[in-house]
Amino acid sequence: MKLRKIIGWILVFTPLALIEAISILPNAIGMMILIFLLFLGVFTIVRKGLHLIATSTNRTT
Repeated sequence: MKLRKIIGWILVFTPLALIEAISILPNAIGMMILIFLLFLGVFTIVRKGLHLIATSTNRTT
């Protein structure tokens, strides 16, 4: 009898958990892509800034 109850609960909650995971997943992937693009943009700006600083120091010496 206990095994039937456990299997019943699993059969009820597994599809609900899958539906919830599928609905959350696109939001999480979109957020990860946004964070990656922001990091890439900041990294590019910092790298160009450091390059400008390096080239301007070389000109004055």
